Amino acid sequence: MAHTIQDPRQQALVLSLRQRMAEARACGNAEARQALFREAVYLGIQPNLLESEQAEAAQEHTSGR
Repeated sequence: MAHTIQDPRQQALVLSLRQRMAEARACGNAEARQALFREAVYLGIQPNLLESEQAEAAQEHTSGR
C-alpha cells in the first residue's frame, strides 16, 4: 500500500530526493544513492518512497491522479 504525503514541505523533499536518486542511478553512483537514503532517514522520510514504483504510486495518490 502506498504511503500518502500530506505535508507540502515533505512532498517537496520527497520529490527532490527522488530526482536526485534518479540522477545517481543514471550515473551508477552507489555512494550518492547511499547518501540520499541516509538523508531521507534523517529527514524522517521512508526510504522506500525513493524507489520508483512505490514513489510513483505515492505521488499519484497524493496528487489525486
